[in-house]
Amino acid sequence: MFSRLMQSCIKNPGLPQNFKNSRFNIGLTNSPIGKGSADLIDIFIDHLGNAQDATKGKGVLIVGFGDTVSEIVAVAHALPNVSRLYCAEAIGEHIDQAARTIETTLPLLRGRITFCHAVLSDLSPIGDESIALMLGFGLSIHDGAAANACEIIRVLQPGGMACLAVDVRSEIQKAVVEHLSQRGTVSAPTPFYVLFQKAGTPIFQQRLGALNLAAR
Repeated sequence: MFSRLMQSCIKNPGLPQNFKNSRFNIGLTNSPIGKGSADLIDIFIDHLGNAQDATKGKGVLIVGFGDTVSEIVAVAHALPNVSRLYCAEAIGEHIDQAARTIETTLPLLRGRITFCHAVLSDLSPIGDESIALMLGFGLSIHDGAAANACEIIRVLQPGGMACLAVDVRSEIQKAVVEHLSQRGTVSAPTPFYVLFQKAGTPIFQQRLGALNLAAR
């Protein structure tokens, strides 16, 4: 099932009339990873009840968006007031493909997005404490747990949040979570997803109750 965000994107009159037949939509519907990620973004942003206001004029980062633009479009439409949406990906071909898709199919998003060739352990294109919200649903852990955790902490603003797909059964990914817990608050709604809030005055007001990912 499409996420509510993606349905609203398709209905948005600012998008081209042939949106449903575009390469973007084909990539989304035929890719279980892409479709699942868009659904997860829907859930996480809904959990952060004040996400639109809290990200106004601030930076948001997607790490590991893969070979579709579904995550990028979902975030861009859910958080329309961000100052800059950074999209980091380790595979250059995926960056080129995403940039072409945005350019040719969704040009209205072009001026809001910055693509970065980067991995989680080296987010050097992203400035210190420049990100209010980080989303990573296609993460690859490179270069040790400490390096990855340090980069997450470095780019997040005090009180900022990271929503990450992390398999805590993996020793290295578990170690990343342990490093993060020393610099903020970590919760794990399931063994596969982690919320990290960096120490500081919270930017987001999380909704009461557990984040329901049981069906994902």
